[in-house]
Amino acid sequence: MSCASGCNAAGDDCRNCSPGSVWCSGEVLRECTAAGEPLDRETCANGCNGTRLACNTCRPSQSRCGTNLLQTCSGDGSRWNDTPCPLSF
Repeated sequence: MSCASGCNAAGDDCRNCSPGSVWCSGEVLRECTAAGEPLDRETCANGCNGTRLACNTCRPSQSRCGTNLLQTCSGDGSRWNDTPCPLSF
């Protein structure tokens, strides 16, 4: 028998994924156990980034106001970018 993700010697069957691999499944960051079984690592409140294989810090292009700052989420969701607001009197 040929197994796309390899054979699980302990269970004498095919693995469901490649051990150590990480991927996004919708809003969930998943990883593959040593036994070749998928495991939910984290549910991502701001989305899961399949390129970075990590939960987003914020939703891409989202904006919010901080103390004298306009914060805009980076395009990949990895960080907030701060822009100082001009002081008004």
